[in-house]
Order: sequence, then C-alpha cells, then structure tokens
Amino acid sequence: MALRLHREYRIKFYLNASHYILNHGIKGQAHPHTWEFVLRIRIARTDFVEFRQFERGINEFLAKYQNALLNDMEPFTEITPILENIVDGFAEKFYTIIREAGGTLIEIEAGESPTHSYILQIDWHEEDGKDAIMSSVADAVLDRMLKKDGQQ
Repeated sequence: MALRLHREYRIKFYLNASHYILNHGIKGQAHPHTWEFVLRIRIARTDFVEFRQFERGINEFLAKYQNALLNDMEPFTEITPILENIVDGFAEKFYTIIREAGGTLIEIEAGESPTHSYILQIDWHEEDGKDAIMSSVADAVLDRMLKKDGQQ
C-alpha cells in the first residue's frame, strides 16, 4: 500500500455586499452582509504554491461584487442571492481560479453569521470529459432558477 501525502490549505475571504429576498414574489428590503468564504485547497505534497496566487485570483473575482447590490449582478439577476445560491454561483469561478494557480478546490464553507455555515464539498472526478462538480453545481443553480418565484 502506497501512502499518498498532500498539503491542504484553508484561506478565508470576505465579501461585503447587500441583497434582498423575494418571498412569494414580494421584494424584501435590501440589507448588507459580510459573507465569509473559507476555501479548502489541496496541492501535492511536493508542490509549492504561494498563498498569494490563490488570494490574488479570488480577491480580484470578488472585487466586482464588493459593496454592490448582488440582485443587480450576474448570476443573481436570475437566482436569488441567498447564501446557498451565492456559493453555488461562485463555485465554478473559484474552482477555475484555484486550478489555474496550481491547486484543487475541495470545499467551500460560507456563512453570513458566525453561528451557521453552508458547506459545498467537492468530489472531483472526470465525467464525459468535464468535471462532474461543474455539472452538479449547474444543476443546482438551474433548479433554484426554476423555483425563483416561490422562494425561501
């Protein structure tokens, strides 16, 4: 039996933005949050990747959402920007950024308060030439889009 060792990192990111919720077609009041994203990133034990490579890419991506009303920005013009949809909506981009920097994204934990979190665990495997997680995230987002009018 061969022992496979890897390095794993957890890096936190913050998004300060506002959103509102539609409840049975009625628009709620816009309000701010500071969403925390904790990304678990795996690399091979023999590889070296600077934290800054991961941080730079994720921070550049999140910059366009900072201090914005998420409901006015893609993909949240089509899906309600609740915690789960935000994570699911950002997952593919987070994955791409981390992969291009030399890592593998294995989990996203996010919260809008210190008392609860939403966790998206990522089981990477190839499926018909594309990553299975991307198709499952797309399915989840599509399901939420179809249920948009009768939201949480």
